[in-house]
Amino acid sequence: MGNQRQTHLDQLRGLAVLGIFPVNIFLFGWPKTALSDPIASGFLLSTADVLAWSLMHLLFEQKFINLLALMFGVGIGLFAQRQSARGHDPGPLHVRRMLTLASIGLLHAYLIWWGDILFVYSLAGLLAWTVRTLGPGALIQAGLVIYAVPSLLLVLWQLGGLAPDLADNLSAPSMEQIFAEIQQYRGGWREQMSHRAATALTLQTSTMISATLWHALGLILAGMGLQRLPQFLSGQWIHSAIIRWYLLGALITGALLMTVSLGIRLAGGDLLWAFHSQYWGSLGMSVAYGGGLLLWSHHHDVSGIGRHLAATGRLALSVYILQSLIAALLFYGNGLGFFGQFNALQLLLCAGLTILLLLWLCPCWERHLGAGPLERLWRRIAYP
Repeated sequence: MGNQRQTHLDQLRGLAVLGIFPVNIFLFGWPKTALSDPIASGFLLSTADVLAWSLMHLLFEQKFINLLALMFGVGIGLFAQRQSARGHDPGPLHVRRMLTLASIGLLHAYLIWWGDILFVYSLAGLLAWTVRTLGPGALIQAGLVIYAVPSLLLVLWQLGGLAPDLADNLSAPSMEQIFAEIQQYRGGWREQMSHRAATALTLQTSTMISATLWHALGLILAGMGLQRLPQFLSGQWIHSAIIRWYLLGALITGALLMTVSLGIRLAGGDLLWAFHSQYWGSLGMSVAYGGGLLLWSHHHDVSGIGRHLAATGRLALSVYILQSLIAALLFYGNGLGFFGQFNALQLLLCAGLTILLLLWLCPCWERHLGAGPLERLWRRIAYP
């Protein structure tokens, strides 16, 4: 039973790390702001482009990054539980693990891609550890309150008359800036560094303080709370008819809010309100996605796609970095240099092919070579 529960968690982690790539590939292949406002940025030129971008926005954007943060919190809870059962003090080991992860994240952000999430997760993991002794209900409630902070801050900024500045930051830059960014990323690695380093620094300072740290910390705390619930690990809750109705309601509500976000963006409306709709709609869909996978996995043997997802989940750190390396090779000038040249449909097709490749590669790697290379490195450094 324990191995089966772990497999279900591995599948969730695998789904999450693969599901973020159809969104990340737009951030690799297009200028930074084109993802949130592709029409103003001039990247949706045909009906097929609009449909492909809409599909990505409705089904993928922010859903799987939410799920990944939840699973990160579950992983922290499991780590503490296992180390305590072995008679070890998990605190120092946890700090080493998070500092090691932060180092990997910094290298990823400044050498490969500015959109790294590992650094934020490591800081959120350190903060979450300070309240790990709270009960599961308190952790989940605290997580939801903290998750709400970016949205609440945005409302306060709007009421305080600061919304126009934020709207300017969310909207697309001038065409001259877009062209300059395209030229930078079609150039060599050193030419890319000025934009990459400046963007990464902004994301790890002002953006992290105002949004991403709250987002990650809230979901990590919720994940730690879920891990403490016996019903969650046993999977018994998924068989409840009431829970299934809740999941359906979360999916429908989330999809409706995401449709509002899509309509605002396609109509060139206020991106601040699009943010609110997406932020809360994606959370409902993330819960529904995770619950749907658990429901499916409890009714099927761990074979086929389930086995491939579980293997991907066990190699999640290596898979995450490998996705970045593949995308950087495809789009940046020190690789094939297709930055700014692919339309939305082509980007989605590339993401789909990469996901299929990783689903095939991960079980093969695990069967012949065991743990992933970064998982081995993380354990070697983090465990004295």
